[in-house]
Amino acid sequence: MKDPQINFEDIRLADAHRKEIESIGASAEQKRVDYAEQGIAKERKDLFREAMSDHAVPTAQSTQTASDANNAADEVIKIKSAQKSEQLKKVMEYASAHGPIKASLLVRRVGDPWLEDQFHDIMVRFHDELIKRNQLKEE
Repeated sequence: MKDPQINFEDIRLADAHRKEIESIGASAEQKRVDYAEQGIAKERKDLFREAMSDHAVPTAQSTQTASDANNAADEVIKIKSAQKSEQLKKVMEYASAHGPIKASLLVRRVGDPWLEDQFHDIMVRFHDELIKRNQLKEE
């Protein structure tokens, strides 16, 4: 399947979600430095994926209510039943509404490696785009 084209101008992000992405980007950069000190080179998307996973665990344990869990379960069903071409669009809509961390958890629950990889690739490109537009500070 071809790489989906995302128009980042269309993505409206709440300030809290923007801060989540900034924090994930900073964690990915710290991971790059830590790995470099060990003589290990990793791809940027892999560093970003690790950072998102690190951020998702505390969020999932501390803030998910029963209602959130039910809504996420409904979203998982909707995404799984959608055609492949629509799945990523639905995930991005969810990310716009609920933030990148919850969207990352949702993608993990869907259990589709292609969808997870595409989502993380988009988050890396989105992070880079926000930095380029000076809407995020690179640390």
